[in-house]
Amino acid sequence: MANDLTRWNRAGLSRFRYLDGNAATFLEALRVDWQARFPRWPAVAGEVPPEESDRAWQARLERGYQADQDDLLWQIGRGFARASHVLGEHLDAYANEATVGTATEWENLRRLVAMLDYHPRPPASAQTTLAVLAKRPGPLAAGFAVKHNPEEGAPVVFETLEDLALDPRLNTLRPAGHDRNPASLQGQYLEISGEHDKLTRGTPLVVEDTRRGRSHAHLIQSVALDEGRGVTRVRITPRLSPKSRIGDVRLHVLPKERLAVTGPVLQGAELGHSLRLADETGDLKPGETLVLTNPGHKPRFLRVSRVRPRLVSFKAPLGPTYLAGARLSRPVEVPVIRRAGAPWRRRIGRGDHAGGNLYVLFVAGDWRRLQNQWVARRPADVDGALAAFRVVRAHYQPVDVSPEAGDTPAWEGHTALSLAGGELDANPQYLLAPPESPGPWVPDPLIERVAGGLADPLISEHSKHAAPGDFAVLVCGGSVAWSRLAAVAQDQAGEHTAHHADGGTWQDRGGGPVHADASGTGEGGPFYRDASQLYVHFTETLRLHDARRNPTPLSGRTVALSDPDGQLSERLTRGHRLVLDNGSEVVAARVEKLAGGDPLQLTLSESVPGDSRYDNLVLYGNAVAAGHGSGKPEQALGSGDATERHAGFELAVQEVSFVADPGQASGVRAAVEVTVDGRRWTQLANLRDAGQEDAVYTVRLTEDGTLSVRFGDGRHGRRLPTGVNNVRIHYRQGVGTRGNLPPGSLTEPQRPHPRVDAVRQPLPAGGGADREPETDLRESAPATVLTLSRAVSLRDFARLARAHASIWQANAFARPTRRGRRESVEVVVVPAEGARLTSALGDQLTRHLRAHGVPGVDLQVAGYEPVRIGLDITLRIDLDAFDPEPVVDAVHAALAEAFSLRHRRLGQPLYRGEVFQVVEGVRGVASSSCEVRVVSVGAGGPLPDEDEANEAGPTGAHDTGRAVLREVRTSGGVVRVLQPGPRQCLYLAPGRPDISIETEAYRP
Repeated sequence: MANDLTRWNRAGLSRFRYLDGNAATFLEALRVDWQARFPRWPAVAGEVPPEESDRAWQARLERGYQADQDDLLWQIGRGFARASHVLGEHLDAYANEATVGTATEWENLRRLVAMLDYHPRPPASAQTTLAVLAKRPGPLAAGFAVKHNPEEGAPVVFETLEDLALDPRLNTLRPAGHDRNPASLQGQYLEISGEHDKLTRGTPLVVEDTRRGRSHAHLIQSVALDEGRGVTRVRITPRLSPKSRIGDVRLHVLPKERLAVTGPVLQGAELGHSLRLADETGDLKPGETLVLTNPGHKPRFLRVSRVRPRLVSFKAPLGPTYLAGARLSRPVEVPVIRRAGAPWRRRIGRGDHAGGNLYVLFVAGDWRRLQNQWVARRPADVDGALAAFRVVRAHYQPVDVSPEAGDTPAWEGHTALSLAGGELDANPQYLLAPPESPGPWVPDPLIERVAGGLADPLISEHSKHAAPGDFAVLVCGGSVAWSRLAAVAQDQAGEHTAHHADGGTWQDRGGGPVHADASGTGEGGPFYRDASQLYVHFTETLRLHDARRNPTPLSGRTVALSDPDGQLSERLTRGHRLVLDNGSEVVAARVEKLAGGDPLQLTLSESVPGDSRYDNLVLYGNAVAAGHGSGKPEQALGSGDATERHAGFELAVQEVSFVADPGQASGVRAAVEVTVDGRRWTQLANLRDAGQEDAVYTVRLTEDGTLSVRFGDGRHGRRLPTGVNNVRIHYRQGVGTRGNLPPGSLTEPQRPHPRVDAVRQPLPAGGGADREPETDLRESAPATVLTLSRAVSLRDFARLARAHASIWQANAFARPTRRGRRESVEVVVVPAEGARLTSALGDQLTRHLRAHGVPGVDLQVAGYEPVRIGLDITLRIDLDAFDPEPVVDAVHAALAEAFSLRHRRLGQPLYRGEVFQVVEGVRGVASSSCEVRVVSVGAGGPLPDEDEANEAGPTGAHDTGRAVLREVRTSGGVVRVLQPGPRQCLYLAPGRPDISIETEAYRP
């Protein structure tokens, strides 16, 4: 037997080996010793071959031990060697059970860590924040239960952890202006939500700006339906005002009535080159000369330049024109016989002519009706208005009739016309005179204008639907005037309706006297009576596409809420809990500061979620913390005895909830309330921290998952008073990873509540964890001795974070600090089951670290960055000896276990050799080929392939912000090492790890 029976641990073994040997080696040691002492004993005779290999040595020892010699002393020695082997293994086992790192029995391990005053971390209950939608205001007591029904297993119940004052006004709060698109209107196109096939070309619509309190009328030029986008695209005229914003605009469309207008008519106006007619132009042609007459007014002789339907344009502007009673006619041609000279002018040209040029012309026939009328010379080629001459005297001499006494003689059958006016050519051939019967064209009169628009009221034919508050639009060609109606009045006969404009003026885009082109095609008029139509009673009000969508980004910690009546400022107070949801990310926050007014400015404890906009951010104001577990009725825990020190009781119930408590070393405490003689006692982490009069108790989790409750001894904590069943307990039941639910899982109240309409779960439920496994206990127990539950160094902060019941792993980093600023530490954690770090768990962990850390340190807790890997394996199996399918299953299970998140560490590199070690450690695998690849980093997609390689072993880096994942490859381009950043963790995805396995026949 070897002399050294206390050899220390060999490299590569998970347990200490105090004895180096077994039954075969012990028997060989005895045989060598016996051979030297008893050289003639044949049973122990034998020579040790020189330069014997290890394999030959082992085979020789095996043959010697298995030899069944017919020798009593040899059999006694063989039994002694076997007994020594058995006794030695027992000594090894018991020796290992005395060490934290090697103990395998739970009770031994528990006792060892208890010597360090360490208690295994209990499980933790998940926690989340619920948004309650209230029916009516009132209190909602803590304990309101909401459940989730999974496909398998019992329902998962959460209960609210605090009282909540419900208010329906706080159900869903939106940023001020969330439903108003701030983009300006542009161009000539409107996009209307939905398909509106009743809109027609030529009809008006009204664009109302609700913010500015203004409106404008436009005409529809075209309508196009975009079925793919679900919008109607309308082209209008004139162009839109960029002062209006899309979200402030309402469109009034589809007028019910189209009415003829009767007045008020403008008597005189400054006209341009065109004249609107009440009827069609008929056979008028460009180049003709027309006369515009009106009783009591000088006629106008005009050359026509253009003829359009109901519109005549002239080569010269009309200028001031009196249109009431006017007629447009073709003039009568009066042939001129001769122009009289000066004697004739003296004899015949007397009349009421005060001065200026005077001409006497002889015309054939009786033209006495031209007395005091106006005539014009027939033009040869004149572009402007024709010069007019006033007939001051028309003297007709009948045939065969002697002149009366006093008359000036003239030619028989001719009329001597005395003309006064401008310059007349020497030999005129014809004169143009107004016809005896004016017509046939009647000019369309203009609607009366005042400063800033049309006169009020507008008179139309009888209206059946016009009402105060309606919009009305007057349309003449391409010109529009509009107003909201202040009043509508019918005449006594019921034939006409007076439409009174709001403010007393009908708006248009002219703003001054009518001039220039009077065709009615400009933006501002003029408005002709017969060519105008009044559209009233618009039947539909529409919004523009995306009018209620405000895509303006939101960031920072300030949010403005619309509060016109000031009720929100009364209801929201400092510290009020809110949940901010933008559809892709959710944040829980509290109100830190309020600035009253409308809008109400809120300063929050957290910044709004990333990618938030005015139109996607929702604030839930009836928010309350909820934890996994269902409350149970109070029951008796036991009877107190004042003579007993450290009285203890066991609550024989499993899966009792554990809730966050930064004062506990594990970060959680049992969700129990213990009362003694009706008085509530306080739960502490350790009784040694209590005074002799403190009413406190401790709770420990037993090996079988029940609770052990212990009380003081009169020195550290008060003793229990004597009584019968005077110690009572109330608890919640529900704990572990089953409570880690994704958002939207908790929506069904366990029982209806009269004040609750619905419940939403915008945030995931996180922080749920199972009790501390044995493997973690070996590390965490000694770590408490190093930290003493206080954090000074970065390693201390990491150890304290790992001591939290909801955390699997943690690393701590020093953050850059500016001069004069306090020290800053970032703790990166892997929550239990690799779940996402929820805001609730992050807040709990921050408070836990601050409670045990050095005061004044700026702490930031962040979640780890997951890096999911994939493995491509080729197995070579001796198919004559092994069935490949069980081998593949065994390799798959071994890899999934070895490279699971539970067994990987933050910043731990992955070597390809580790994969070989696991794969080829499975029975049946003769050899293998293994390749490692990255599947995804964080929440992103797959990483790009790294094709470049070099002889020195290329390195590919994937930059993910502060952490950089590097791939070190061989000269052949195969990944040799994956080196993560310190905030990253490499692992195989749980459930369905990305492992590809192929098999080949092994050939030696």
